[in-house]
Amino acid sequence: MKERIVGPAMRDKENTWHLPSPAGHADTWEYYGKPRYEESGFLTNTSRFVSRVEAMKIAKACGQVPAHLTDKRLESPMLRLAK
Repeated sequence: MKERIVGPAMRDKENTWHLPSPAGHADTWEYYGKPRYEESGFLTNTSRFVSRVEAMKIAKACGQVPAHLTDKRLESPMLRLAK
């Protein structure tokens, strides 16, 4: 099974908050009552939290974002571009 990005996520030392795509980070933050978080990134289909940089590599490798993007960090709206 190839690892894929399933949606935006935020975390602190004890919690991870996430929603499935097409939700964005702001949607996730609002949905969970505006929690204080230390890092934003993405959750994969293996339930792994990854940074925005690693998420971009994963998303490009499995065709979730257009190959021509030169950004190094994945942003939530980019996942909608390949659909």
